[in-house]
Amino acid sequence: MNDSEYAFQGYFDDMVGTYLGHSEHLAQAALSLDVPKFGLARSLLLGQSVELSLKAWILAKRLSTGIDVKEAVSRVRIQFGHDLNELWNAAIADGLAFDATPPSWFEFLAVAHDRPYHLRYPTSFTAFRVLDDDSCNLVIAFCERVAALLHRTKRNA
Repeated sequence: MNDSEYAFQGYFDDMVGTYLGHSEHLAQAALSLDVPKFGLARSLLLGQSVELSLKAWILAKRLSTGIDVKEAVSRVRIQFGHDLNELWNAAIADGLAFDATPPSWFEFLAVAHDRPYHLRYPTSFTAFRVLDDDSCNLVIAFCERVAALLHRTKRNA
């Protein structure tokens, strides 16, 4: 590894914690971006952040049944893909303490994050709203709440 490469390890020694750590970092990075210049990047980061938090919740619930980690990760990935609405519904069904109806910031990200993946593969005709700083802070609060409900705290900064 040279000086321009870095190894990254999640906050925790398990997949749930790694998802939560990455989720928090992505949301904080999104908040730091200059908007509108980096609006596309902000939206990509926020969508991925929410996806990881929801997958962390679902994965934790699956792992509590004794299923193997690799098998659980594979099943969650195959079952839900990047569909934030399906992830939200599954997390709520698995006991995540949020309203069944997602907040408006979530609905925006769900449409932009899922097929046909407008944020990942924009065309010259693609237009989308960029979430403001207040909405970024709501995403960060969401990620932190999921971690808290899973009784996870940061081991290091």
